[in-house]
Amino acid sequence: MAAAHPSPLLAHRCSFHPDRHDPYLRLGTIAVFVRDKEQSRRFYLDQLGFRLALDVPLPSVENSLAVTPPDGTAVLSLIAPKAGSDEYQLIGPRPTQIIFLTENVFAKFEEWSSRGVRFHHPPQEQSWGAVSTTFEDLDGNSFTLLGYDAINVEGRNAAPRSCRKV
Repeated sequence: MAAAHPSPLLAHRCSFHPDRHDPYLRLGTIAVFVRDKEQSRRFYLDQLGFRLALDVPLPSVENSLAVTPPDGTAVLSLIAPKAGSDEYQLIGPRPTQIIFLTENVFAKFEEWSSRGVRFHHPPQEQSWGAVSTTFEDLDGNSFTLLGYDAINVEGRNAAPRSCRKV
């Protein structure tokens, strides 16, 4: 029997800081509207390398499919609304305003491009020091892929020792 992975819906252990004085708070789920959950599932898992967070048939709930980036700190709920509904109009092509942070935009661009992910343009250096590009899912929902040295350093320094890369 394979070892069970902890649920990505639970808090990531690296999100807790022992010297914190306020109650724990993090982003839980973000809705992404899609036409076909099964095709979108394959895109997020196979092409982006995300993990399955939740896939439970619940008749009373419109959405029961969720994926998470490898670090598990956020969850995307993939929602396939009924055609003609107000939510159906929220399916791409449009910007989602969702930004994925990475330490190396160029490497992630190459990896995902080789898996067939559609990018709007190659990574570009921004005047304020970041590197970014934009990609889209199967439905034309677009996302930003961003790398910024100050964010990467801050993230490494803020993580508890057990969560830091060696």
